[in-house]
Amino acid sequence: KISEAPAPNPSPVLVTTLPTAALSRQSARSAADCPYMHTVSRAALDFDFEKVCSVSLEHAHVYACLVCGKYFQGRGRNSHAFFHALDPEHHLFINLKTERFYCLPEGYEVIDPSLEDIRFVLNPRFSSTEIAELNSKPRRFRTLDGKVCLQGITGLNNIKATGYMNVVFQILTSITPVRDFFLALREPADGAAAKSSPSPLLLGFGELVRKMWNGRAFKSHVSPHEVAQEVYDRSGRKFKILEQGDPVEFFTWLINTFVKDLKKSSNVIADTFMGKIKIRSEKALEDSVQANGDAVPIKEVSPSPFLLLSLDLPPKPLFKNTSERNTLQQFALHTLLAKFNGSTQSHIVKTGELRSYTIEKLPKYLVLHVKRFNKNNFFLEKNPAVVHFPTNLDMSEYVSPDKRNSNPSYYKLVGAVTHEGAVKEGFYKAGVFHRAANQWFEIQDLVVKDTFPQLLTLAEAHLMVYEAQS
Repeated sequence: KISEAPAPNPSPVLVTTLPTAALSRQSARSAADCPYMHTVSRAALDFDFEKVCSVSLEHAHVYACLVCGKYFQGRGRNSHAFFHALDPEHHLFINLKTERFYCLPEGYEVIDPSLEDIRFVLNPRFSSTEIAELNSKPRRFRTLDGKVCLQGITGLNNIKATGYMNVVFQILTSITPVRDFFLALREPADGAAAKSSPSPLLLGFGELVRKMWNGRAFKSHVSPHEVAQEVYDRSGRKFKILEQGDPVEFFTWLINTFVKDLKKSSNVIADTFMGKIKIRSEKALEDSVQANGDAVPIKEVSPSPFLLLSLDLPPKPLFKNTSERNTLQQFALHTLLAKFNGSTQSHIVKTGELRSYTIEKLPKYLVLHVKRFNKNNFFLEKNPAVVHFPTNLDMSEYVSPDKRNSNPSYYKLVGAVTHEGAVKEGFYKAGVFHRAANQWFEIQDLVVKDTFPQLLTLAEAHLMVYEAQS
């Protein structure tokens, strides 16, 4: 009989659990050492929307999944990104603040040059040399869907009723001083003084400009969601996302807000758009004599700054012509500009004054506004008159004689906003000139096509931008 010896006790198995801090301290790996690099889907990535966690709606420590494009918070064991990484093949993430790549749930950092294109799409960067070459060297690139695009000509997504914002964004990003300033604008590093930090509106618009001029973008369009949300909050809910607005009112508010947010010593926006005008007012003929028989004195106002010049359209005819048809009115731009020749008087109904205007200083970029929309006590109506505006404009006759030598005389058209259709059902289009390609483009939200400046002059112009020529 063979006696059976008792079996030895098995040695205990040591199970260790790495804490969250240990996960972050693991050594980084290259793409060759990461088995999940093939799961990255660049077509699913979209960094245009608000960077908040899709579960907790928090802004801090937000990561984007490189497989599905969704945003999640944190990367610890109890974080939303960690639980999302437990799904098959969803393991690679990018920190939207630090722009570093991580693999979860393992917790190691991935460092590889093949991911640099994703980092550049998240936060495009431009050197001073690249910015200086934008007007001289046209660059074309191919998106992920195979579409060939021209750098700087980018469609904007209409979120709901943000077409009036999109045309203003297109015009501003085509103006060289404004574009160059926002391309170089950066958020200060951590620890910088809060007073020196640009406002959220400036940073948001700067990010939009960099994405619109990104020559390595994955898509041919950009969504201005973050800027539109900041505009809605900053304007006290005046400019809404779900309701159509007036691009001229939005342009005026946006430029004035930029001027307030920037320091006076380096106010590029004011130097680009601001001019000066002198107003001369007197009472109307029936009110030109005071009670004692003396004439009412003429009042001259010192030169006041202006952002744009408003041009008044004559009212529409009340009756049809002999052919029983409503004749479409047509006016030349110089006819409307006669308001600023110093001798033409405009009657101000509210004050009963007669005013004449003389330009004292012309800006580098002259903005003209054709007042097409008039609001009465009942509804908003549109004047569909055609204004024939030239591509080359001479402004010398509208400047004070003693100021003509110190002001630019000739201007060239570089942008225009037109309106088509009825008041409520209509839509806006932006015509922009691409200097490097020497070509005009017509942009309506996502629709981009080349055009000619002569076709823009036949449309119902609402806003025109001219650049001073030497």
